[in-house]
Amino acid sequence: MNRPALPELLAPAGSPEALHAAVSAGADAVYLGGRMFGARRYAVNFDDEALARAVRFCHGRDVRVYVTANTLVRDDELPDVVEYLLRLYELGVDAVLVQDTGVVSIARDVVPDLPLHASTQMTVYSAAGVLRASEMGMSRVVLARECPIEEIERIGTLCRENAIGIEIFVHGALCYCYSGQCLFSSLVGGRSGNRGTCAQPCRKPYSLVAGLTDAAGRPENVQNIRLSDPYLLSTRDLALYPYLARIVRAPVASLKIEGRMKSPEYVAVVVDVYRRALDGIADGTWTPSEDDMRNLALAFNRSFTGGYLMGERGLSVIGPERPDNRGVAIGRIREYDRRRGEAVITLGGIVPEPGDGIVVHAWGKRREDTGFVIKPPFFARDGTLGLRVPQEVEPGSPVSLTSSASLSQRAQRILVQGSSRFLPVDMHLWFDEGLPVLEGVVGMTGRQTGVTVYGDRTWEPARSSPLEEVQIRSLLKRTGGTQFRVRRLKIDYPGGLFAPVGEINSLRRRFLQHAEEALIASFLPSSPAKVAARSGSSAVLETLREKLRAEPRPSAPVLAAYADTPETVRGAVAGGCRRIYFEPLVGPCGTAGSEEALVGILDDMAVHCHDAGAECIWKWPRITGPGFRSLATRVLDRSLPEAVVGVMAEGQGDGETILRHAPDITLFGGAGLNVFNHRAAGCLARRFRSLTLSQELSGRGVGALVLRARTASPYPAFELIVHGAVEVMVAEDCLMRTHMGDSWADGGADWFGIRDSRDHLFPVYIDGECRTHILNARETCLIDVMPELLSTACDTFTVDVRHRTGVYARTVSAAYREAIGHTVDASADLTDLLAALKKKVMACAIGGITAGHFHRGPG
Repeated sequence: MNRPALPELLAPAGSPEALHAAVSAGADAVYLGGRMFGARRYAVNFDDEALARAVRFCHGRDVRVYVTANTLVRDDELPDVVEYLLRLYELGVDAVLVQDTGVVSIARDVVPDLPLHASTQMTVYSAAGVLRASEMGMSRVVLARECPIEEIERIGTLCRENAIGIEIFVHGALCYCYSGQCLFSSLVGGRSGNRGTCAQPCRKPYSLVAGLTDAAGRPENVQNIRLSDPYLLSTRDLALYPYLARIVRAPVASLKIEGRMKSPEYVAVVVDVYRRALDGIADGTWTPSEDDMRNLALAFNRSFTGGYLMGERGLSVIGPERPDNRGVAIGRIREYDRRRGEAVITLGGIVPEPGDGIVVHAWGKRREDTGFVIKPPFFARDGTLGLRVPQEVEPGSPVSLTSSASLSQRAQRILVQGSSRFLPVDMHLWFDEGLPVLEGVVGMTGRQTGVTVYGDRTWEPARSSPLEEVQIRSLLKRTGGTQFRVRRLKIDYPGGLFAPVGEINSLRRRFLQHAEEALIASFLPSSPAKVAARSGSSAVLETLREKLRAEPRPSAPVLAAYADTPETVRGAVAGGCRRIYFEPLVGPCGTAGSEEALVGILDDMAVHCHDAGAECIWKWPRITGPGFRSLATRVLDRSLPEAVVGVMAEGQGDGETILRHAPDITLFGGAGLNVFNHRAAGCLARRFRSLTLSQELSGRGVGALVLRARTASPYPAFELIVHGAVEVMVAEDCLMRTHMGDSWADGGADWFGIRDSRDHLFPVYIDGECRTHILNARETCLIDVMPELLSTACDTFTVDVRHRTGVYARTVSAAYREAIGHTVDASADLTDLLAALKKKVMACAIGGITAGHFHRGPG
């Protein structure tokens, strides 16, 4: 019976030690980061020398190496990107994971043969997104963790003919927000997830609050909603081990384990469990094991979930009780002897052993956990465990096993003994006039390499005790301590010859050494390809390093607004906005749930804008689900209302969907595209007439991007969001329903938010498809730096008035209209004027104002 084809098992390697653990435990491939442009800047990672050693080590064992370059990159960093990609190509890495469209563009110019994988940071969650990645030259896409298995199966089937692979996460930490769209850590703490320095604010405690709003949409009488647990955004850990039998039948190329910040022992345990499971599935002998699930939990867990991939929602995905390792529950404290410092635990089945780590969780009057390692003396009998504890504990306290001495020993055996999977070698020994020739083929089916070595001298006729073939065979098959195992050995031996045993061993060792070197060399690009790549890199570097001089701005920018209700549309138009991006709430949680309702409201708002001399663009949400796309494409198919002059998309997949259904439509790009450098802008300009720049760029970065982009053709118009509460998270979870139940909207409140430990209020709203959007606690306000804004030469300044009122929309729009006019005309003392306008908009802000990243940019 033929073994079914298995997807690749892809393991994290945050350090050289973790890399060895992954390979030893049976990973088919590893992903790791260098010291530049990786999304895990705080992992140990690999410098240039360590990276070269890692690639040789893996390739000598036929293990693929994928290097992460999956952060957003500023224009001044692009020359380093060119040199880094060239270095990775010459090392022979198997692929590079990327987020930034500009990095993709450079890679295609410099190293067109280097495979690129679209990182989950690219926020690809639809078939159109995968197809767009394929058109850009990607060979694989890491799908968003929010994709359900049914959608993955549909995407994989649709994309098979495009020869692009699908990669999914199967184990490890989940993000609350869609990857690539999170600005929470960036705007609150200056550490950007899109730049590899996320501080994980989703693991912090928050209070859920609600209130009513005033005429400007500001919350009043804000009250805490009583909840039992505070970690509202903390997700459980993904563990798809129980579902592997179904997952391997899906059209996916790779199963990815998260964990570049984890220890080598963690990597060894988790990879070993999944390796044995996949091999068992291939043999038809596998069923999920409780022991394996317990080992996965002991390695690390925040409690496990099948995640959105397996259709779980709400508290099945969110773990609000605590954000850290849970261990495995083993019982409760039955009694505590204060005088002797001893406790008795009533066990639930698992009996801990000496050297195991346990934690007694906070309970009753005790506010902190108590953790310790079990040491003699102790007793275990009749379902109880008695032992000394380092601190007083409360009877009834839950007890968990957090580490297992036996599991640690098993991990160490994996690390010390090396891989249990070996590369097959087919050998053929023959003789050329007495000179031994050992030739053969090494490697897996997909990558086989021929090797030939010759003996140091001829084997002479034996005077006595000639070598027997069985003896030669035994010596040649001794591959212990290497990654090779002899699968087939053919010997054409004339007989009657003699050679020292050491000479035969030397022949075998040299063959295996040559085999390893040949395998490593088979991954390297050819010399002509290297020359071409160096030539291409020189040309690109010359362009990137060219000094440019900014030119004066010829005219005032367009003032635009994001609006989501008829009220805010009318307010923004009345305040002087000449372009409106209208985003009505579409879907089961919105106001436009049908095709007729959507067309009707679009038509009404577009006519209103047109009559007032403004453009109306239909803005799609940051994330769109199948339901929205089905409804929206039906509207596109029947043609938009005439007064709607274009559509704004926040992702390349949605842009692709729009153009497939309305090829002649004018397409505008939102901030979700993460345009961070001029190469990204140039790549996207072929589809988008106008691009909104990343809200993580500094003013200097914006100016540099626009200046360089305008030296190319075509180049788009550029937009900058200059005012409003920045969306710091968009999540598949419905926050209020998860923590308050289905009746969350029945309490009379019209405003919700979360409050952090420093009393900052972050507004929360639910979109038409019931996703959570969290806004920054302070509103971005750049009105007082209008001269600097104009010097960036952006074409459009946008104010975001969504989730507010018509009064707010009119006030803010009018203030920015006035600021632009006076700054362009230079007709007044700008310092006092802009300060007065800033005071006016500050008066209607929620939580105060901030310049965001305009002055410095994120880390």
